[in-house]
Amino acid sequence: MENEILKKNILTKQDFVGMLLDELSNSVYFEDKADEDIKLIREKSNFDLIQKYCTRDIKTIINQMKDFENFELNEFEYWFGLKVKEYINEIIKQKKDNMKSIDEIWKELINHPEYMTGSIWTIESVAQVIETDIEDDEDFDLLGMSIKDYTKEIVTKNKTKFIDIIDDFEAYCYKHDSWSSKLDYYGIELK
Repeated sequence: MENEILKKNILTKQDFVGMLLDELSNSVYFEDKADEDIKLIREKSNFDLIQKYCTRDIKTIINQMKDFENFELNEFEYWFGLKVKEYINEIIKQKKDNMKSIDEIWKELINHPEYMTGSIWTIESVAQVIETDIEDDEDFDLLGMSIKDYTKEIVTKNKTKFIDIIDDFEAYCYKHDSWSSKLDYYGIELK
């Protein structure tokens, strides 16, 4: 029960979760997270899951405290023994465990009765495209990584930029080189 009172007239479980999420929002833990992961953490956070990643009982500690205002993230870690990184990783792991692979999604899509055609670009397929350019450049520094790992990391870090590049390319192709609407050219009769 999310609105169960932890300390009379002071703090509910929902308030506690909200306080923690506010502190996480202003922390280094969210700096490297994608917007979709942050949204997921906000949606899936709940008191019982937080308690699972605390070494001490939250209710007991709260009932021994007088004030919760301006509670900092390090105080969640200190007072409750909250393992923040493990807590965040658990939520993100749950998402990945429940997620279908691209191959499964693609098979569902092509079997849909309204599906016609299309292409899907994955991080790996984009990385393969830029691998060729990097392989041809003898002076390129891979920072001690394999070319496959290096290109995958570049694409992952710049995902939104690559999405824009691909979308712009496809829009250009559609505008300038799209298939003809003159159906008789393709042998299609409208009779």
